Amino acid sequence: MSPSKAAIYNSAESETIKRGLCTPGTRQPQIDLLLEWARTPDSGKTCWMNGMAGTGKTTIAYTVCSQLERDCQLGASFFCSRTISACRQVKYIIPTIAYQLARFSLPFQYALSKALELDPDAQDRALGVQYQKLIAEPLAEVRSSLPEDFIVVIDALDECENEDSVSQILDQLLSSADTSLIRFLISSRPEKQIAHKMAGRLNGHDDTRLVLHDLDRSTVKADIEAYMRAELKEVPLTDAQWPLVVDCCGELFIYASTVCRYIKNAHETMSLKEAVNTVTTRGSNHGHEKTIDDLYKTLLGTAFGSPGLNDQDKKRMNDILQTVVCAMEPMSVNSIASLLRLDSGDRVGRLLAPLRSVLNVTKGTGLVTTLHASFPNFMLLSDRSTTLYCQPNMRHAAMAEGCLEVIESTEPNFNICALPSSYLFDLEVEGLDKKVSESISPGLLYACRYWSAHLELCQHSPRLMKRVRQFFLSRLLLWMEIINLTKYIRYATSIIQRAERWCIEQKVNEDLIMLVRDASRFVSVYANHPVSQSTPHIYASMLAFWPPSRPISGAYMSRTSGLARPIGMAMDRRQLALIATWKLSSDGIGSIGLTADGTRLVAPSENGIEVYDTATGESVASLTDDCAKKVYYVAISGDGTRVAFSQHNGIPYVWETRNRSMVTQLLPDGISGVSSIAVS
Repeated sequence: MSPSKAAIYNSAESETIKRGLCTPGTRQPQIDLLLEWARTPDSGKTCWMNGMAGTGKTTIAYTVCSQLERDCQLGASFFCSRTISACRQVKYIIPTIAYQLARFSLPFQYALSKALELDPDAQDRALGVQYQKLIAEPLAEVRSSLPEDFIVVIDALDECENEDSVSQILDQLLSSADTSLIRFLISSRPEKQIAHKMAGRLNGHDDTRLVLHDLDRSTVKADIEAYMRAELKEVPLTDAQWPLVVDCCGELFIYASTVCRYIKNAHETMSLKEAVNTVTTRGSNHGHEKTIDDLYKTLLGTAFGSPGLNDQDKKRMNDILQTVVCAMEPMSVNSIASLLRLDSGDRVGRLLAPLRSVLNVTKGTGLVTTLHASFPNFMLLSDRSTTLYCQPNMRHAAMAEGCLEVIESTEPNFNICALPSSYLFDLEVEGLDKKVSESISPGLLYACRYWSAHLELCQHSPRLMKRVRQFFLSRLLLWMEIINLTKYIRYATSIIQRAERWCIEQKVNEDLIMLVRDASRFVSVYANHPVSQSTPHIYASMLAFWPPSRPISGAYMSRTSGLARPIGMAMDRRQLALIATWKLSSDGIGSIGLTADGTRLVAPSENGIEVYDTATGESVASLTDDCAKKVYYVAISGDGTRVAFSQHNGIPYVWETRNRSMVTQLLPDGISGVSSIAVS
């Protein structure tokens, strides 16, 4: 089912990003309110805890989850996080909840297994289909055997990518709240789209709302003092210093947390008086955002002003800081060293030391993460960070170039894991997992997975274009080996397609565009074919039988030896086979539509209409309204924003895919007879 286990509240990754319990004795009224709601089935199906950045939502939610699990009431949890890829994508929420419900209830587990037998790919479908197949239908089967008071907790929903997807998941969860057994505790910032959906649900229902930034100030400040005294118990602050340190934090727990980390780290390298003065010279008298911005500026200014740092050290510190902020997933100190061409992970660790008040380095794994989502927000907005601004365009260009350089310098550049024979499937190779871990470092894997994601976010430069060209001319097949051996081959097509889009948008030379397009076809055919079960067949089958007139053959065949070389008119005239095959519906499909850039495909399904990502085959949008049932004709606009559809001889409709609930009937009732449909 591909659940995101990292999103479970107390997962191993929770330590990496410093997620944990409230300090004993703090936030007790808020915790009690949420637990009282959870223990009272008649108190409503939905509870929304909201608060501005830094008000302690996640810590409260974690504490509530811990208590609910102790009381056997926690059905599932999903803690969203911008830091971890699988925790910021909405498509993982429902499969992860379903997975945990199956562990929570054996009857549900049985019903879910039957549902997956009927539709093994349900977890890859649109959110509406996911919810029906993985949660609603199994729940309906075992309704009588489940308790009435189990809770599903979803934290930090605002940290998920794509506002439309967040809106859609709320539509699914809230629209069925009255009939479903599940009761949801949802926490988020009061961002416009979420607030609108939640307000629509809470108004007129007996549901509960907790607004953390509207609480009594004295109570919050008392909790902050208790928290800080627990965190700084080993630091000999004087009676005169304590009120200064507590008062500077205002009512923001993230401010208090950051101040505590700074004082503990700074106390080792400077006098306690200097450390306290640094954080207390700026008061907490402004709005939340201004307050936290001032703190970050003070701490970073102090870090970069540390005595003994030369200009080169400061530049490297800044490179590390911006790399952590712009990374697609948490990177280890060794991976950062590889990407930035520094001596070692130890060198990175030493340069990170002054930044420990805003960054966290996990013991054991060495993963480096920001401590709070407010810090990347601060760094990536020039009007907030001013001279500390991380310009995304430039940093992503540097990271794309660094990734490509890591791949280019990898040795050996052929058969990286020394696989013994093309006669074996990868699964049959003895000790392959060990070979992979020894031959493919986390830094190299990061480079292979994300080089084009960084590329897509930066502008053209001659040096970067040269790196891209060199990759496709000499390292494409090695990259395919790495991606296949690490089991990320299903993402390979979309990785190359990002590079293809970048080349087209930046108007690079036509010969490079032709090379990249051919590489995209080559990778797609391999990734979607059973031949990908054996990595050596990148060469033995794919390259050997690729049409000799195509750019990939021209770039690589001359460097090979011992491969079959089929020749003749049949090879010269050979057309490419199907790139991929997907089963979209058990019913017949009367029509499909494709966007102008070929990235989105629309087709009728058993439950409505689906829009698919052509790179992965995953559904990215769905319409399940009654008017979308048993649709025969579909068409999609060139930019993918509108879908026209109708039943056979029925009334035509237009669906605005950006506003997933907006469907317009084109003709009045009683007028029908549509036999085809198209969008200009």
